[in-house]
Amino acid sequence: MKAFYDRFYKISDNENISDRVMIFRIILSVAVILLCLFGMTFIACAYYEYDLSIRIDHIQSAVFKVDVTAEEVQSNSDVTIDKHNVSYTLNAEKDKEYSVTISRANGNTATTGFCIVGYGQNNDRKVYHTLQIGRDGDSTRDSVTFKIKFSQTTDVDILPWWGTSSMYDGYASNDASSYYITEGKLLTLP
Repeated sequence: MKAFYDRFYKISDNENISDRVMIFRIILSVAVILLCLFGMTFIACAYYEYDLSIRIDHIQSAVFKVDVTAEEVQSNSDVTIDKHNVSYTLNAEKDKEYSVTISRANGNTATTGFCIVGYGQNNDRKVYHTLQIGRDGDSTRDSVTFKIKFSQTTDVDILPWWGTSSMYDGYASNDASSYYITEGKLLTLP
């Protein structure tokens, strides 16, 4: 190896550069340049090929919309529900019983979803999840109806949520949480 270095690469301190050393250095420099060009070309082709084969026009999350209706049970009259951007609010008056129906609306791109129903203030806030609305295993559910009766006037917030509820596993294994709204369930606030 030392003989190869001395013959083709070494420059003596007191001699001129030989033709052999000069040509070897030029050949080595051209080879390194060509190797770098080949590597850059290969990487650029791989980059553009990857972009062409994995192209996705746009990604859009699913949309889950519901219609919420409520009626006072005793008078059998409809109750006004305030619709906000994506949520609903029902002002439940003291000692009145309400029947609330949450049904799947038109224009959904999600195959299943649920609603988060909450009421109360800060530390006393209760949050419930409804049954799946839409596909639920092998069956399909278009609506959920439940009842509300509170001992004080309270705002009930209803927020649609696409996907499967985190409480669904307990419900499906008959170990349902008391914070899971099933068909006909009565929510009370003592």
